[in-house]
Amino acid sequence: MGTLYRLADCYEHIGRTASAWAAFVEVAGSTKTSGQQARADDAKKRAEALEPTLPKLVIRVAEPDVPGLVIKRGEVAVGRAQWVTPMPVDPGNVSVVASAPGRKPWRGMVAVVARSASQLEVPALEREPVATPTAFSTDTSTAKNGDSDARPSSFGTQRTLAVVAGIAGVAALGVGGAFGLVSMGKKSDADKRCDATNACDDAGLALRHDAINSGNIGTIGFVAGGALVAAGVVLWVTAPSSAKRLGATAQRSLRAGIAPRWAGVSLQMELP
Repeated sequence: MGTLYRLADCYEHIGRTASAWAAFVEVAGSTKTSGQQARADDAKKRAEALEPTLPKLVIRVAEPDVPGLVIKRGEVAVGRAQWVTPMPVDPGNVSVVASAPGRKPWRGMVAVVARSASQLEVPALEREPVATPTAFSTDTSTAKNGDSDARPSSFGTQRTLAVVAGIAGVAALGVGGAFGLVSMGKKSDADKRCDATNACDDAGLALRHDAINSGNIGTIGFVAGGALVAAGVVLWVTAPSSAKRLGATAQRSLRAGIAPRWAGVSLQMELP
């Protein structure tokens, strides 16, 4: 309380009378409850002497019911109950800021002098502009030789997927063929190590095992490749001829579960 009392004294000497008055009032109340009656009486006397000189400010709000409305006087928030109440302020220029969600902030300034009452009107805050989403169009317009008609691209997403599926299918078929050739080569080498009764040495048995594994991988490659190629063909054939017709027909077909028939070529190897 001693420090706050000295601070109040400093405020009074530099002209911040409202700050000095508030500090003296606080010291008077606190020291009285703590038994420091002399200091309480002195602080009360100095606060009463300052009170008639205090400038006061009334903040009036044109639209007080805006949700989330916050009003600050300087760095101090002004409670809703104080908006129409004359409040002591320090002399000088007083800055007032009003803000609310979805509204543009407002700033105002009012000059107050000792022994006077001032008013500041906070106008209705302007609404922030709402961003309008940009419409997305899949059409591509061309204007060649004076033609102003919009011509949509015929190479849409579905045909792109068809090309990707076809390329992947061809690659898988290539892998299947390669492993098929490896399988047949290993089988041939294994047969050279086996006699007429189908008895093979260890190397021949290992080659036969490798031949079977390679054959299985080749079969998988053929099946997957054939399926991907078939899927690519179906996607290409069923693709709409223009982006404008992609809407209901193609989307309903995709949602209904149109799926290509799986096609594959199986590489089989008959071993004795």
